Amino acid sequence: MIQIFQFSNFNSKYDQDFVNQFREYKKLHELNNILQELSYKVFKMVKNKQIKPYHKWIPNITPEQVFEDMISFNDIKILNDYIYWSELRPAENGRVALVCQNDKGEVFDVLPADVNVRTRVHEYGGICWEVGKRNVFYVNFNDQRLYRSALKGTESPVPLTPERNEDGSLGKYAAPILAPDGKMLFFVYEKEFMEKENENYIACLDITKNAIQEPEIVVEGKDFYFDPIISPDGSQIAWLQYDHPNMPWNSTELVLADLKYNSIVLGSEKIIAGGEGISIGAIRFNHNDHIFFVMDEESQPEESPKNWWNLYQYYDGEIRAITQELAEFGLPMWGFRFMSWDFLPSSERIVANYEKKGQSFLALIDPITRVLETLQSPFDDYYGIQAYSEHEIVFFGNSFNKPSTLVKFDLQSMTYDIIKSSFTNPLSEQDISIPQHLEYPTSDGKRAYGLLYLPKNKKYVAPEGDKPPLIVMVHGGPTARARRVYTLSKQFWTNQGYAIIDLDYRGSTSYGRQYRDALKGTWGVIDAQDIKDAVNFLLQQGIISQKVAITGGSAGGYAVQRVLTLFPDTFQVGASYFGIGNLITLTKQIHKFESRYIDWLIGKSLSDPEGEQIYKERSPINHLDNLKSPMILFQGKDDKVVVPEVSREVAEILEEKGILSEYIEYEGETHGFRKKNNNIDALTREADFFHKVLFETK
Repeated sequence: MIQIFQFSNFNSKYDQDFVNQFREYKKLHELNNILQELSYKVFKMVKNKQIKPYHKWIPNITPEQVFEDMISFNDIKILNDYIYWSELRPAENGRVALVCQNDKGEVFDVLPADVNVRTRVHEYGGICWEVGKRNVFYVNFNDQRLYRSALKGTESPVPLTPERNEDGSLGKYAAPILAPDGKMLFFVYEKEFMEKENENYIACLDITKNAIQEPEIVVEGKDFYFDPIISPDGSQIAWLQYDHPNMPWNSTELVLADLKYNSIVLGSEKIIAGGEGISIGAIRFNHNDHIFFVMDEESQPEESPKNWWNLYQYYDGEIRAITQELAEFGLPMWGFRFMSWDFLPSSERIVANYEKKGQSFLALIDPITRVLETLQSPFDDYYGIQAYSEHEIVFFGNSFNKPSTLVKFDLQSMTYDIIKSSFTNPLSEQDISIPQHLEYPTSDGKRAYGLLYLPKNKKYVAPEGDKPPLIVMVHGGPTARARRVYTLSKQFWTNQGYAIIDLDYRGSTSYGRQYRDALKGTWGVIDAQDIKDAVNFLLQQGIISQKVAITGGSAGGYAVQRVLTLFPDTFQVGASYFGIGNLITLTKQIHKFESRYIDWLIGKSLSDPEGEQIYKERSPINHLDNLKSPMILFQGKDDKVVVPEVSREVAEILEEKGILSEYIEYEGETHGFRKKNNNIDALTREADFFHKVLFETK
């Protein structure tokens, strides 16, 4: 017989105690049911998987799928409700196309299929196109000339600059900007010479002339220039400048000058911010012709806002701080117009991306009250922010679990429309490894950071006690950061049982100036130690096995070669992409932009007798006798940053010494591989090499 109690009839204290006990029992009973159901689901999930050691996992994605339809986004400009952007297309022989979405939502290429919109200024390039009311102006990579092309009609592109200047130099152009009246085009101008160092200027062209012409130089005298901008009323022009041995993230000057009839008024130039030890970037005029920028200073305490790239305004002869956060609102200027913020049209509010403790955030800032409001957004990273309307912005949105996308984002509803995705995702959610931000101690009592990816594959589970092999990934900086973006190349590795640590060693960006400057004079020392410490930390935590590989490109390739020779017992194999084995060879052949950067990184000039000894000591090529690990090297034949001779030297010595190695050099590739087939080949070779060394070689 079942008796049903009506709780409302209980009146005594003892009755109430019984009720409370009954309710508690009921909660536990319900929880037990939930746990049983969850256990059953987990059991089913594991039951449906094969039990295999990590190194025997077969990935659900191939190198061909990684690069199948991949594109990379760069640079956004909005004009009359039309959205323009550029995209790198590996499947089209690595060319950069200029693309548009019109006010009807239609997406199309702006220029002919044989145009590659890319500049070689500083060899790293950056934005090299500008859109006006009727025409687009751009640099074609094949000859580096400036062209004009009508936005409507079938007119062929028209060259504006000569194949060669009268002095024999090759003209190169970047960061073009039209004057408000549309008659003059201003830009960064670099003359490339065969027998002497390149020369850099701010220059302009009168685009009303229907003739090929050499640019008119309007600003000269400094080693480098960045990002000329013009006020909305056309009365002022501003730019960034600096001299050797500095880099744009070390010491820059912000210059403001008057414009009259599209000419700089002689003697009106004045440095309004910056100087020794002060880095400025991301400069913009607001709609009231006031200039805003990001700035930080060296030798500031970590807890000082001046240690971070905060936002500032120059107004009426004074500099005013807009933000005072322990966060980064800027990026290192390896290219031109690296923008992470913009003004909303009428309210003058600022919408910005900022980075803090390894995370990116979207924020609204009132420049008058200086109140910052962080927005809850579905993205993990934001790049190229441009205002579309008072409550809409356009940017490249990155996430850890879906492809990078060009999106129009509504700041009121926090919803977005995808304009274009960077690739079609072939993986299911059960295959995607999402990283965690890792902070770990270094052997000298400091700290460093990284993104830790663990193996994930819907078909497999590792046997109890098995630990995954590790791939250490080193970004190409030295001043850069681990990318907060979903990449199929990383999933290719985690899907076949590898763990990945994508490192932000000291010197990386997004952790403040003090952290970035820690690499000064210590390149090849503290970064190498931070890499080793990361591996030791993961081993101590019991996360990984003793099977450790390392891969990286450019400065990351240098790190690969450096740690393999410095810590031969820590790593079993390495892949160096256009890496640096001999710092002396690099220094003697390097391009102008970075020709003195190595002085800062090493702490001495090569011309200094003491400096030469340090260069030799920190060059991996001089320590190959310590090498125990096989190495695979990749190089672009047309690389002007790390020239092929640098990699060939190492490859020859490895062969002479009989060390297991491979050297692959790709025709037509520069610094960073752009062609689809070459990327597929490199990833295939790297994966085969790693597996052979780690799991097949005894």
